[in-house]
Amino acid sequence: MNTNVGPGETRGPVMSGARRIALVSCAEALEIDYDMERVSEALVRAGVRPDVVSWDDPSVDWSSFDLVAIRSTWDYHRRIDEFLRWARSTADVTRLMNPLAIIEWNTDKRYL
Repeated sequence: MNTNVGPGETRGPVMSGARRIALVSCAEALEIDYDMERVSEALVRAGVRPDVVSWDDPSVDWSSFDLVAIRSTWDYHRRIDEFLRWARSTADVTRLMNPLAIIEWNTDKRYL
Protein backbone atom coordinates (compact mmCIF):
# COMPACT_ATOMS: atom_id res chain seq x y z
CA MET A 1 0.00 0.00 0.00
CA ASN A 2 1.32 3.45 -0.89
CA THR A 3 1.99 6.01 1.75
CA ASN A 4 1.31 9.62 0.95
CA VAL A 5 4.56 10.94 2.36
CA GLY A 6 6.42 13.81 0.80
CA PRO A 7 9.15 16.03 2.14
CA GLY A 8 8.28 16.91 5.72
CA GLU A 9 5.06 14.84 5.73
CA THR A 10 4.25 12.06 8.16
CA ARG A 11 1.06 10.45 6.94
CA GLY A 12 -0.13 6.89 7.17
CA PRO A 13 -1.35 4.61 4.40
CA VAL A 14 -3.26 6.38 1.63
CA MET A 15 -6.51 4.47 2.16
CA SER A 16 -6.35 4.66 5.95
CA GLY A 17 -9.66 6.09 7.16
CA ALA A 18 -10.80 7.20 3.69
CA ARG A 19 -14.55 6.79 3.29
CA ARG A 20 -15.23 9.12 0.36
CA ILE A 21 -12.76 9.36 -2.49
CA ALA A 22 -12.75 11.66 -5.51
CA LEU A 23 -11.51 9.92 -8.63
CA VAL A 24 -10.43 12.94 -10.62
CA SER A 25 -10.78 13.07 -14.36
CA CYS A 26 -11.59 15.70 -16.96
CA ALA A 27 -14.76 16.15 -18.98
CA GLU A 28 -13.29 14.77 -22.19
CA ALA A 29 -11.96 11.63 -20.46
CA LEU A 30 -15.11 10.67 -18.56
CA GLU A 31 -16.33 8.39 -21.34
CA ILE A 32 -12.95 6.93 -22.34
CA ASP A 33 -11.22 6.11 -19.05
CA TYR A 34 -12.14 2.49 -19.53
CA ASP A 35 -11.05 1.12 -16.17
CA MET A 36 -12.72 3.82 -14.07
CA GLU A 37 -15.76 1.62 -13.56
CA ARG A 38 -13.63 -1.28 -12.30
CA VAL A 39 -11.72 0.98 -9.92
CA SER A 40 -15.01 2.41 -8.61
CA GLU A 41 -16.47 -1.07 -8.11
CA ALA A 42 -13.37 -2.23 -6.22
CA LEU A 43 -13.55 0.78 -3.93
CA VAL A 44 -17.23 0.14 -3.21
CA ARG A 45 -16.38 -3.47 -2.29
CA ALA A 46 -13.75 -2.07 0.08
CA GLY A 47 -16.38 0.06 1.80
CA VAL A 48 -15.39 3.34 0.15
CA ARG A 49 -17.68 5.72 -1.70
CA PRO A 50 -15.99 6.84 -4.94
CA ASP A 51 -17.14 9.88 -6.89
CA VAL A 52 -15.85 10.44 -10.42
CA VAL A 53 -15.42 14.18 -10.87
CA SER A 54 -13.76 16.62 -13.25
CA TRP A 55 -10.93 18.63 -11.75
CA ASP A 56 -12.26 21.86 -13.23
CA ASP A 57 -15.90 21.43 -12.14
CA PRO A 58 -16.63 24.52 -10.02
CA SER A 59 -19.56 22.80 -8.28
CA VAL A 60 -17.35 20.20 -6.57
CA ASP A 61 -16.75 20.69 -2.86
CA TRP A 62 -13.27 19.20 -2.53
CA SER A 63 -13.38 19.48 1.25
CA SER A 64 -16.15 16.86 1.28
CA PHE A 65 -13.68 14.15 0.24
CA ASP A 66 -11.39 12.21 2.53
CA LEU A 67 -9.00 11.56 -0.34
CA VAL A 68 -8.52 12.89 -3.89
CA ALA A 69 -6.94 10.56 -6.46
CA ILE A 70 -5.85 12.04 -9.77
CA ARG A 71 -6.76 9.54 -12.48
CA SER A 72 -7.37 10.91 -15.96
CA THR A 73 -6.85 14.67 -15.96
CA TRP A 74 -5.68 14.40 -19.54
CA ASP A 75 -6.38 18.02 -20.44
CA TYR A 76 -4.20 19.62 -17.75
CA HIS A 77 -1.28 20.22 -20.13
CA ARG A 78 -3.39 22.79 -22.00
CA ARG A 79 -4.10 24.67 -18.74
CA ILE A 80 -1.14 23.94 -16.49
CA ASP A 81 -1.40 27.10 -14.38
CA GLU A 82 -5.10 26.54 -13.75
CA PHE A 83 -4.51 22.86 -12.95
CA LEU A 84 -1.74 23.67 -10.47
CA ARG A 85 -3.94 26.30 -8.79
CA TRP A 86 -6.63 23.61 -8.48
CA ALA A 87 -4.15 21.11 -7.02
CA ARG A 88 -2.84 23.64 -4.49
CA SER A 89 -6.29 24.77 -3.38
CA THR A 90 -7.48 21.16 -3.16
CA ALA A 91 -4.45 20.21 -1.07
CA ASP A 92 -5.40 23.02 1.31
CA VAL A 93 -8.79 21.45 2.08
CA THR A 94 -8.28 17.70 1.75
CA ARG A 95 -5.72 14.98 1.18
CA LEU A 96 -4.24 14.34 -2.26
CA MET A 97 -3.21 10.75 -2.94
CA ASN A 98 -0.01 12.04 -4.55
CA PRO A 99 1.82 14.75 -2.63
CA LEU A 100 1.46 18.23 -4.10
CA ALA A 101 5.22 18.47 -4.67
CA ILE A 102 5.08 15.38 -6.89
CA ILE A 103 2.12 16.74 -8.85
CA GLU A 104 3.96 20.03 -9.42
CA TRP A 105 7.14 18.22 -10.45
CA ASN A 106 5.27 15.87 -12.78
CA THR A 107 3.57 18.69 -14.70
CA ASP A 108 6.95 20.05 -15.83
CA LYS A 109 7.43 18.48 -19.27
CA ARG A 110 10.41 20.57 -20.46
CA TYR A 111 12.47 17.41 -20.86
CA LEU A 112 10.24 16.21 -23.71
